[in-house]
Amino acid sequence: CFLAFVAVQPPLARVRVVQDRQSRSFKNVKAMKVMISGAPASGKGTQCARIVEEYKLVHISVGDILRSEVIHGTNEGRIAKDFMDRGALVPDDVVVEMVKHRLSQSDVKEHGWLLDGYPRTLAQAEAIDHEHIRPDVFLLIDVPEDVLVERVVGRRLDP
Repeated sequence: CFLAFVAVQPPLARVRVVQDRQSRSFKNVKAMKVMISGAPASGKGTQCARIVEEYKLVHISVGDILRSEVIHGTNEGRIAKDFMDRGALVPDDVVVEMVKHRLSQSDVKEHGWLLDGYPRTLAQAEAIDHEHIRPDVFLLIDVPEDVLVERVVGRRLDP
């Protein structure tokens, strides 16, 4: 069962399948498409690593895409860098173009994808839906707020 694999032990968190387009065995799916979302410190990174290992999906993080595009000097990377250097959010249309480009690459088409923490805004969700970028499964990691605060505070480097 897919949920049993990604579930964090209660009472710390619940993993809910918000959208499951078809009832099927996930082990037999080639090029599965998964989106995962949750608050900072909810355990997304841990669960992503497990999912990628188990299902051999390509892990896609928008932060990684932004850094790669900036390093490679692409048009979107230059635009993003300008916003990032000013401490501003990169516009949704730029981010959507980067995600579309990454999802069109051969490794992603062959192995499927795990889109980590994306979309972040309604505009991004509408844009990728318009592009027919839809997951087979959407996972939401739901962690109580008090647990999140405790975990985030525990990550502090400066006492």
